[in-house]
Amino acid sequence: MKIIYKYITNITVLATFTLLIILTIDVIYETDNWVYFNIDFKDKYNIISAYGSLIGGILAFLSILFVLRSLIEQRQEILNKEDKKIIEYKNELLERLKLINDFTKSAIKQIIRHGNELEKYYKLEKENPSLTHPMAFEVTRNFRRVIDMDPLSLFKALNTHLPNKDISHKTFLNLLGLFDYYNDSFIELKENYKSQTALKFDELRKMSQELKELLENFTKALDSYKNELKENYTDNDWVIVISNTINSYADHIKTNNLDGFNFSLFSEEVLLPFITKGMELNKTIGYDNKSNLDLILLASSMRKDINQIESLSIYYADNIKEIFDKYYKKDNENLIKLDEITKLIDEIIK
Repeated sequence: MKIIYKYITNITVLATFTLLIILTIDVIYETDNWVYFNIDFKDKYNIISAYGSLIGGILAFLSILFVLRSLIEQRQEILNKEDKKIIEYKNELLERLKLINDFTKSAIKQIIRHGNELEKYYKLEKENPSLTHPMAFEVTRNFRRVIDMDPLSLFKALNTHLPNKDISHKTFLNLLGLFDYYNDSFIELKENYKSQTALKFDELRKMSQELKELLENFTKALDSYKNELKENYTDNDWVIVISNTINSYADHIKTNNLDGFNFSLFSEEVLLPFITKGMELNKTIGYDNKSNLDLILLASSMRKDINQIESLSIYYADNIKEIFDKYYKKDNENLIKLDEITKLIDEIIK
């Protein structure tokens, strides 16, 4: 447009000046006995008046032409500035898309890493529910950075650079929806893990007190039999069962205490055999005294408490597994959506 109107005005001006020269020469030729550089307009008022009017009209035309050209140039300059602003705005939106894409790619990697932590945790929790297991949480603001961005500008960025409006709307809703979920999910998982760990720690501390009480009662029972039966006390069936239980506990400590005291194994390897043999003795010789019944009841209570800890831990592990399968597994639907969004933006950026 700019080249065309300049070309037209230049041709028009050139043609007008050419016409002006021709007319001027023609007026000069109207002089009788014309001599070079001897112009005589005597008695040619009508010709001169007509020539002057014509010249005035031509100059007025040229003046209008140049004014028009100036207006066109001003308009073109305004349009160029507007075009430049539009291009700068589109580039700004494109840079915003690049930034969002970087955050999204980083978030995907973080989600996968955290998914590995969740998977490792729930498997350990199911395998040894009475032990405490660590779970690492990364400190990041990738999710909040995208969420805190102006949603309208994000929408405009997608809407501007994606040719299909339906795809841009869907991408916008998926991106913010998934980032909202994962941001809240990280916070919730961390808080729930703290609560679960604190609860388990309290329960295990309670179990440690009960174990201490049980061992003290075992010792008191043996001292009672020793004082009562003297040197023959080791032949007593209850003494044998209690002594074997204490020895079994000592062996359990030596072989199973490397990663922390495992109450589940302790319940199966120490408490259950003691309760089983104690109940068998009760059928044959009775409890002998109330302390043996108290030992059986305390051991049974400990097993119930341990089972409760295991149930809570397994239930929590099942919840973690469900969340992992749905949102944190590498091939889950939501991560696939995020990956598709990054590939879509990559195509735009290219």
